[in-house]
Amino acid sequence: MVDVGFLITVCTSFVVGGLLAAVALVTVLYKMKPRSTSASPNQSSPSTLSSSPDAMFDGRSKDEIMALLLMELQESHLGGTIGSGGGDDGDDNETRRKRMKKAELKDLYLRLVLSQGENHFVCDLSHEHILPNLVGYDPSSTELDGLHLFQPIKKNTHCVFAKNARVWCAHDDFSIHAMSPSPLHKLHAEGWHKTMAAFSLFSSCCHDIDGFLFHLPPSTTIEQHGDNVNKLLRAMSEWDSSLSRNCMDEMDVDKAGWSYRFCGKKFFITSFSPCYPQNSSRFQFGVDDASFVLFQPISSFLLHGLGNDTPKSATNWNHPTSSRDKTRQSFWKHNRPYFLPELPILMPLVHHIVSPLSLKDKALVWWKKDTPTQSSVSSLEEMEQRRLPKIKNG
Repeated sequence: MVDVGFLITVCTSFVVGGLLAAVALVTVLYKMKPRSTSASPNQSSPSTLSSSPDAMFDGRSKDEIMALLLMELQESHLGGTIGSGGGDDGDDNETRRKRMKKAELKDLYLRLVLSQGENHFVCDLSHEHILPNLVGYDPSSTELDGLHLFQPIKKNTHCVFAKNARVWCAHDDFSIHAMSPSPLHKLHAEGWHKTMAAFSLFSSCCHDIDGFLFHLPPSTTIEQHGDNVNKLLRAMSEWDSSLSRNCMDEMDVDKAGWSYRFCGKKFFITSFSPCYPQNSSRFQFGVDDASFVLFQPISSFLLHGLGNDTPKSATNWNHPTSSRDKTRQSFWKHNRPYFLPELPILMPLVHHIVSPLSLKDKALVWWKKDTPTQSSVSSLEEMEQRRLPKIKNG
C-alpha cells in the first residue's frame, strides 16, 4: 500500500523547495534590475510604485501576500492542494471559496515591487523576465526565427506529442559560422554564447521542457546535412566542461548504448532537412529555409509515460492504444515510416540522429572527426539482420 502521508510530505517538500529557490531568485533580481522613480510618465510599470517598503497590489502588501502564500502551503499539507477549494464541509469550504485562488496569488507575488530608498526594484519571476536576465534572451519565445520556421513541422508531423510540446530554441543570431574561425565568427559569437547559456540551463534543471531546437543552414544533400550536424554536436561537446573528452570521439559512438551527453544529461536527437523527401519521417512540410536539430532529454520520455522502446513486432498496427504505437501507426499510415528495430536495445542511436533518406538507403557515417559524411555498406535493416543470428546463436 502507498503511504499517503508520506506522499503528501514529499510533495510539500518539493513545493517548499521551489519557494526557497524563488526567494533566492528574488534576491538576485532585486540587485539586478533597478528602476528609478524618475521614470517618464509614458514608461509602463507592472505595478504602482510607492515610497513605502510595502508596495501595494490590489490592496494587499507584499507581506500580506507572503502570509497568504504560506497559509495556502500549510493547508495544502493538512489535506488539499493550493487553491483547490477542497477540504472539509461547512464553514471550511466557505472560507476556502473566499481565499485567493492560486493563479491570482501567483500573479500578485510575481509582480512584487521592492523599495530601497529612492529606488524601486521590479521582481518579476515570470519566465519571460527571468530568462533574459539569466541567458540574455527568452529561448521560449515563439517569436524566435527558429521556432517560427519549425512551426509547420511541429504542427504536421505525426508524433502524438509534437503539437503540445514545450520547446526552447537557439538565439536568432546563432550560426554554425561562430563555431570555427571565419569572417562571420565575431558577428555570430554573441548569439552562440547566449544559446549555449540557454542550452546549459535547459540541460541542467528544466525538466518540464520537452526539447531544445537548433536551426542550421538548409542542406541540399544528405551528406551536407550530416556534416553540419557533426559540426554542431562537436562544437557543443567542446563547450561542455563536465566531459573529459568530446563525446563524439568516444570509441563506442556507433555502438548500442551510446548517447549524446551534455551537462551529464543524455539526449535523444532528431534532425530535419529540406533534402529529405516527402515519404521520409524527417520531411519538412515545405520548410526550405533551414535545417533543424532537436534535442530531447531521455527523461522527457519518462515524463510522458514512455518507458523502454518496444520491438517492431509488438506494435499494434490496427488498434493502437499506447502513445508509441499510435505514433508508429500514424507515420506508417501517411507513408512516412521510420526504421523500427526488432531489438531496440541493440540499435545504435547515432543512426537515428541523421537518418538515411529512405529505409532502403544505406546508413550514413556522419560522426567522424574531419571526415565528410558518407554512406556505409548496409542499410539499417541489413545491419540488424546481421546482429540477429548472433543473438539467436549466442
